[in-house]
Amino acid sequence: MAASRSSTCKFFALAHEKLDSVDDILSKLEAVSHEIPSPLRHIINECKAAITSFASLPVAVLHVDRKGGILSANPKAQEWLKHICQGQFSSHTLLELLEPDSSRAFQHALEQAFNSGEMILANPLALKVEDQRGLAWQHTHLKRLPTLEDIIQIVLILSEHKQIKEQSLSTNRLPDLDSKDSFSEVTDMCHDINNNEKPEKCESLGENIFMHTTEAVLVTNIDKNIIRVNPAFERITGYSAQEVVGKNPNILSSGIHDISFYKKMWADINYTGHWTGEVTNCTADGSFYTALTTISAITDSDGCLQGYIDIQSDITILRETQAQAIKLANYDSLTGLPNRDLLNDRLEQLLRVSKRHNHGFAVMFVDLDHFKEVNDSLGHIVGDDLLVNISKQLRATLRSGDTIARIGGDDFVVLLPETREAAALEVAEKLVIGLHKPVNLPGIPGYAPSLSVGVALFPDHAHDADTLLKFADTAVNQAKASGRNRFVLYGQTMGEQLDAKFKLRTELPLAIQRGEMLIYLQPKFDLNTRRIMGAEALIRWQHSSLSLLSPADFLPAISGTPVMEELDSWILNESIELLADWQQRGCLPTEFHIAINQTADDINTSTWADHLQALLARVDLPPARLEIELVESVLAENDSTIQNNLRQLRELGVSLAIDDFGTGYSNLAYLTRMPFTLLKIDMRFVKNMQESASDLEVVKTIITLAKALDVRTLAEGVETEEQAKLLQELGCDWAQGYLVSPPIPVEEFEKYFLG
Repeated sequence: MAASRSSTCKFFALAHEKLDSVDDILSKLEAVSHEIPSPLRHIINECKAAITSFASLPVAVLHVDRKGGILSANPKAQEWLKHICQGQFSSHTLLELLEPDSSRAFQHALEQAFNSGEMILANPLALKVEDQRGLAWQHTHLKRLPTLEDIIQIVLILSEHKQIKEQSLSTNRLPDLDSKDSFSEVTDMCHDINNNEKPEKCESLGENIFMHTTEAVLVTNIDKNIIRVNPAFERITGYSAQEVVGKNPNILSSGIHDISFYKKMWADINYTGHWTGEVTNCTADGSFYTALTTISAITDSDGCLQGYIDIQSDITILRETQAQAIKLANYDSLTGLPNRDLLNDRLEQLLRVSKRHNHGFAVMFVDLDHFKEVNDSLGHIVGDDLLVNISKQLRATLRSGDTIARIGGDDFVVLLPETREAAALEVAEKLVIGLHKPVNLPGIPGYAPSLSVGVALFPDHAHDADTLLKFADTAVNQAKASGRNRFVLYGQTMGEQLDAKFKLRTELPLAIQRGEMLIYLQPKFDLNTRRIMGAEALIRWQHSSLSLLSPADFLPAISGTPVMEELDSWILNESIELLADWQQRGCLPTEFHIAINQTADDINTSTWADHLQALLARVDLPPARLEIELVESVLAENDSTIQNNLRQLRELGVSLAIDDFGTGYSNLAYLTRMPFTLLKIDMRFVKNMQESASDLEVVKTIITLAKALDVRTLAEGVETEEQAKLLQELGCDWAQGYLVSPPIPVEEFEKYFLG
């Protein structure tokens, strides 16, 4: 979007310079093309087409800013205005050129156009001219440009050209879209030609543009029968020229747009001489394509209508990619519910509104009981069907203004606006009772799913989003611990669980000092060569009284605390020391690296990248031996310190990976701005991709996205050879999982993979 806006601004800047010809403008536009990234070079072609169309329109067209300043005018407008401001239109505003009453009317219309996007003035506007003659604008159409909200396009009809006015306004008859009238060739299509140009030269240039432009172009006669199409039209639509000449353009109709759409379109063409918008058309083979379409009326030198020209830019892939990115970024691929990213956005909005209006609301964690057993015994396809069924019932039970989101696995979150304790508990009870009904699951006749629900309230329990979610999560855990199939309101009775977390949080720094923390390594391998490329460093706690603890046992207790930063710092130092030791002993394979998980809190200090560089330099370890893994939520951190640290690391040579990609935290826009080198596909998608079409589609989409961004992909949780082969066929680069090895102690890793 930024590149598109920049290109359009340059277009107006070039037009503002009052160059001698369209060729001059096109040459200057080509000169600035190097400033635009190569994936967006199509914008140059769009601007060239826009300039050519702008210069050749048979009606007067101007572009003005918010103060009425004239930014550009096509030749027809310049011809009509030159005797008013001697061709120096850029030094005037339209308000200065109008009589006082007309100036006030135009000022009001301009404000309305900026506010609403469009405005039509039916009453004449009077210009001030040197010889005191009144030259009236009979009709004025103002429209805000969709790509530049600070610029208004004005199409005007001047009263001195009576034939144009009469042709445009003498009839209110709309075209018959179903007309099948016979072919009638137009033999004379006259255009204004610059006196300094020979007709033969203009005709040759026009023919060259017509034949070689990438946009589909069709020309019709006055009866709207096609008389000519260009090669791009044949390529895009699949119709040959012989198939369409003599027919109405409605052969392209897809049925997507109703009759009112076309009526408004032709009303605009009849009134202003042109129309621009998006149209979904149908090709010869029945497939649909989306076209950015401009239809202009063609008139002769006297203003008499001769036919129409229709220019279409195929933007199908662009629109599909945009829709897919929006869906992937905001909605769960299985249930269609909002994902965690969209949930967080809605929760923050709800907080702002509730604080402003002094309203209460409820946050609920909803967990499907015994879902793992269903998955393990009946398979993931049945499990997915159950999740879809539950999500539909949840939506049917809640109000239209409530939010229900799936944040992963069998976990759902519900937001209930303007809801206090009694009403919230009533809804929770309705969910628990209402969804505990038999559903048809193969292998378990009469299976009745049950829910555990945890409820937290604003402002009773907390005043910020994170704490409300945490308390609702604590409450649902209490509901499950109390026997499941019930709801629990967050309260002081849950203190024991919080005390346990606090105890772990307190013990962990001492555990680091006592040497109880251990590094485990899981190998990462190339799917094509099966060569070990590196390893991920994972943490284990050899607790003095609780035996060996996995990260799931203690990381939730320290998440977001200084203890977490201390642990991450320990892992980073230990991993670098380990690599340095292997390097000194000569057992470090070529290109081998260790990946280390870090959080946004870790890297949100201005000296973090410098500190890491110093650690590497101290042991003379090449930066390429290290990879930093960050969760997707870091993409949403619009923090310059984080961004600068990541760029500094990448310039140094440290690789950067996004962990568990595809779980819904991403802001996809940041992918193009952050210097990541690897996307890790979450194991849940990998695990289900052979049974779930939606999970397979997510895996494909992530791989395609990574290739477009020129970064590697790594699949997590690869357990079978079949999974590995499928991922290899899809184009995935690396993998890790139990197929090769679970996470193992450093000594075992050295023995099996470095020996």
